Amino acid sequence: AMMSGNPMMNLIPMGLMFLLNQLDIEKRGWLPYLRILFGIVQATCCTTMFIVRNRISEQADAGGKVYVPAVKQMGVEVKPAMEQTTKEYDLAKWSEQMQQLTIGFLMLSFFHARMGYVIPLALQLYTTPLQ
Repeated sequence: AMMSGNPMMNLIPMGLMFLLNQLDIEKRGWLPYLRILFGIVQATCCTTMFIVRNRISEQADAGGKVYVPAVKQMGVEVKPAMEQTTKEYDLAKWSEQMQQLTIGFLMLSFFHARMGYVIPLALQLYTTPLQ
């Protein structure tokens, strides 16, 4: 999804991770600022997602159909092939993206709160908006 096209896009998170390993965010006193920035980025992404949803909902359905192939996981069909209107398709994709954003936020918040992981929190500042 996020890292598919440009190979440089794969190197940026690795470079960021290297840099973050060199900096001790907690020792420098940057952790509260990182948490605030993380919250701002997540809120901005959620707001953007809801703006996109409103625009999708407001559009008149053009009547076009989209063929959605079956989804298979480990050889088992988990979602059958179907035809949807473009609006239905867009809303389904929006829902998938919103679910990904929410689960990522919850998991990362849990790992940070329970285990004190800081680097993934900082990486999300870059990767979440790209998704």
